[in-house]
Amino acid sequence: DDKALFKGRLAEGGIPVPRGGAFTRFAPMLEMFRALQKPVIVKPRLGSRGRHTTTQVHTEADLRRAFDIARVLCPSVVMEEHLVGSVYRATVIDGALVGILRGDPPRVVGDGVKTIRALTDAKNATRDPRVAAVVLGPEHQTFLARTQRTFESVPARDESVDLLDKVGIPYGGSSADNTPIAHPDVLRYAVSAARVVEDPVVGFDFIIPDVTRDPGTQKWGFIECNTAPFINLHHFP
Repeated sequence: DDKALFKGRLAEGGIPVPRGGAFTRFAPMLEMFRALQKPVIVKPRLGSRGRHTTTQVHTEADLRRAFDIARVLCPSVVMEEHLVGSVYRATVIDGALVGILRGDPPRVVGDGVKTIRALTDAKNATRDPRVAAVVLGPEHQTFLARTQRTFESVPARDESVDLLDKVGIPYGGSSADNTPIAHPDVLRYAVSAARVVEDPVVGFDFIIPDVTRDPGTQKWGFIECNTAPFINLHHFP
């Protein structure tokens, strides 16, 4: 459950993790924020399911708000650079990787004419019935505001816009089994991470721009460790 301890152990084992640190006071957090690449993500050191987590933190004012939100759940707060890419779940059982699931947030692709609201309506009208509809609300509004967008913004043609920071079909996003196409070095890193945490059944969340390419050529990292992973996700992606 300790995100800072988990990241420290993995880093010691040569496994990529996002840059950042853990803080109980705002002043040292602000000092590191100024040295990190923006945006950053802020979350409770102890916690799960994205509770009290703030993504797309670009400004010092947003950082202060994110710090206060995270401290509602835990007095120690983790800040780290915001990695770009899909969120993947790698599940390792008895030292063997058994599956890699890709998860993406709900998103729309602009045509240069329609607003985000209209694009979302069109997305809902053509969605697979197994995927939840995207019901735009305060959570989406807050997320879009961090990138200076509203429901009435008009994305450029072919511009991809994420609507939320949560991934998977329960939120109107998508998921897919990427086990057969993942780069062999990604698989090896997941197995190495399982050896570090010394748990026979474990699911790791990591973010990478392209899971098919050599991870050594990309900015990526492991962000979470789950000792009670949802194995059914790999059976029904």
